Amino acid sequence: MLAMEFFACGTAEFGEPGVFMMVEENAAELTANVRSLGFDLDRLVTQKKIALDRVHIDHREMEEAGEYDLKRLLIWLRHAFEQA
Repeated sequence: MLAMEFFACGTAEFGEPGVFMMVEENAAELTANVRSLGFDLDRLVTQKKIALDRVHIDHREMEEAGEYDLKRLLIWLRHAFEQA
């Protein structure tokens, strides 16, 4: 919730664009959940001020394999920023 508050206020009040990556909720669920906080994420997406994306993690496919490589996530973030 703290991250969403920071993100939405930065966009709505200060005009800072952004990309919000989720791992649990999808964009529709997140939008509905934060509407009660007074944030209209649908409007911000339509205005192309923000982009919402979900990183799907299938916990059944996870295994401990040593160090985590962030390359895939960083490529995904770069693509999201370029599309926004």
